[in-house]
Amino acid sequence: MKQNKYDDPNFFESYGRMPRSIEGLKAAGEWRAMRKMLPDFQHKQVLDLGCGYGWHCIYAKEQGATRVVRVHLSQKMIRRAMELSKDSSIEYKQMAIEDITRLSLGTTASGSARSTGSGYSTFSNA
Repeated sequence: MKQNKYDDPNFFESYGRMPRSIEGLKAAGEWRAMRKMLPDFQHKQVLDLGCGYGWHCIYAKEQGATRVVRVHLSQKMIRRAMELSKDSSIEYKQMAIEDITRLSLGTTASGSARSTGSGYSTFSNA
């Protein structure tokens, strides 16, 4: 079911005041534990689903990912993520997670999938 509360002006404003929205991953309470669960991103492709401001995308690129695609239903979230990321090679897709196909991502590659339970998933292959 496609539900987009993020483009609601009140919700978006409140989301923007959260410490993790202002300071990034270092302010996310789960980050220290979650970082230990993530794979080596060197030479990998990463798909970040429901990615908020894109902090995980930035991290994946910093860690050597060759391709990073972020997907979010909200136009406002994508716009903010683009403002925060200085890396123009991160790809942005505005779409519902349930509409994603390999073709919509411009790839026929398959690989492993990991989910941290916080809406962040990676699909990677060498």
